[in-house]
Amino acid sequence: MRKTKLALVVTGGVLLVATTVAGGVFALNNVSALINGEYPTIVENIATKFNLNPSEVEQVFESTRIQERTERLSQAVVDGDITEAQKNLILEKENEFRASIEKINSQELTADARHEAIQNLRSDLIDWAEENDITTK
Repeated sequence: MRKTKLALVVTGGVLLVATTVAGGVFALNNVSALINGEYPTIVENIATKFNLNPSEVEQVFESTRIQERTERLSQAVVDGDITEAQKNLILEKENEFRASIEKINSQELTADARHEAIQNLRSDLIDWAEENDITTK
């Protein structure tokens, strides 16, 4: 039973960090599209199909993503995989991560420089998780 719980905690930690990184990559794609004056294809398609403002559709996607993320983290707290304090730290870190992605995207960088900046963010995220006892492996 203890090994099963440990495996769940480890898996939960990996998923939390992976989701944070994936969320950052998704945000990177969205921010990049917005800088170019475009929205993700799904947003454009829904806005066109239902004659809506793409900005408002994007806001619905973002608020839904945040709501679902918060619910998953809350369930991880209930399941004992993370503490409430860790949940709050993760949510704060996600905001910092998104801001960092936006900063990277606002700069004129080569593809290699952008890749290196993202890799540095990823490395910093893993270090941060370890410092806060959030298991990543």
